[in-house]
Amino acid sequence: MIKNFFINVILLVVSVLFCLLLFEVYLRWQNIGWINVPSVHFDAKSEYFNRPNFQSIFLYQGRKTHQTINQFGFRNPPIEMKKKEEVSRIAFVGDSFTFGFNVNDGDEYPALVINNVAPDGSIDYLNAGVENIGLSHELAIYRNYVKSFQPDVVILTFCTNNDFEDIYLGPYKRKGNQLVYESPKKWPIYYVQDWLYSNPVTLNVVRHSYAVSYFRDILGRRINAKRKQFLSERMPSDDREVVDDTMFFIDQLAREAASSQAAFLIVIAPGKLFYHDTFLRGRLKLLTDQLKQRGYAFFDLRPYFQAELQKGLKNYETLWGQPDQHWSEKGNRLAAENVSQFLRKVFA
Repeated sequence: MIKNFFINVILLVVSVLFCLLLFEVYLRWQNIGWINVPSVHFDAKSEYFNRPNFQSIFLYQGRKTHQTINQFGFRNPPIEMKKKEEVSRIAFVGDSFTFGFNVNDGDEYPALVINNVAPDGSIDYLNAGVENIGLSHELAIYRNYVKSFQPDVVILTFCTNNDFEDIYLGPYKRKGNQLVYESPKKWPIYYVQDWLYSNPVTLNVVRHSYAVSYFRDILGRRINAKRKQFLSERMPSDDREVVDDTMFFIDQLAREAASSQAAFLIVIAPGKLFYHDTFLRGRLKLLTDQLKQRGYAFFDLRPYFQAELQKGLKNYETLWGQPDQHWSEKGNRLAAENVSQFLRKVFA
């Protein structure tokens, strides 16, 4: 009886593996999908953060990119917590646009900015960008992981794609005029990810399997559907309320930077469809008006991306990666060139 049970289990496992192998062959034959091995993992303090000492990959239509995470969970070369006396430090805080999704190491805009403004090594940096996060997460990441590195400058990259919505997600919540912390809950998918990443054999399978990424993408879509439902229930319908909540979190992050004598700057990063989204433009107008009224130093990248659009849609499309809506290498360079000029003026 027991022998038959184990035989049936083995047959079941072999059958499942064989079906997965056939599915993998089909995906590769039809050139469907991509391989995405993200560095983001569940973090008990900030909900999401990068897995230290890890290299994420993204493969699509033969183009493969690598994103290397250092010992502290930042996407930049290894760094000492205590900076050298003669060196200044900039901390870049933001989501996947700051992180540099789908571009190789050194092509993400924070790295390019540092290369532009301090090729002599007089400035080091932290790229604290993390995929799929918002201002609530960024505040937690700054408090728990960035602040102890004592940056001289903090640059918040505000992404027009989703940062208005994502303030209603994350461990910090606004209750009236109070900031309330709620311990994050770990999604089941992250238990599975931890198991897959903890074993060299399974991690190697993940790094080379279209099928694993395909099923992960299905789960991701379901999570996003629940996320949208959650946002529709929690997010105010009035743009002024949304912007007021956004400014609340920006103020919180600015205070954190000021408490350690760090300058605080904001970069407004356009998403791919910003130019025809009138609904979004209304919110951004309210936001930039508030930033001006409160005396924030900010730099809006939208006009520079708009100028590329005016050269033609085909030219504009080259600013964005495939198959998603993040900046390509060209888009990162465009952002870095203009942010670098802004920084030179601010600190001249």
